[in-house]
Amino acid sequence: MDLPQWVQAVFRVGSLLALTSGMIGCGTPISQRECEDLLLHYTDKQIEQARPSISSRQRVELEQAAQSKAQLDPEFARCSSAVSRTQFQCAMSAQSADQIERCLM
Repeated sequence: MDLPQWVQAVFRVGSLLALTSGMIGCGTPISQRECEDLLLHYTDKQIEQARPSISSRQRVELEQAAQSKAQLDPEFARCSSAVSRTQFQCAMSAQSADQIERCLM
């Protein structure tokens, strides 16, 4: 399946995670499951912005594609050590992909 251009933005999460690796705050590290939740939240916000009328089936397909691609991304593998608890909480409460990206900077 050819992914739309905006879906490519979903995969920027890995790059954002790499940027934060030197800025880890105090607190309990986030889990791999929380990293997956963060990716799903970011994907959902990207979909809402770019294709608000997408069908449920298409949404699931795009979410699965993002998860599959993330599993192959070495930056995503470092998520739990690169994203602080504070960044995670900020990102999970964000209402847009842009807000999520700001939380991860």
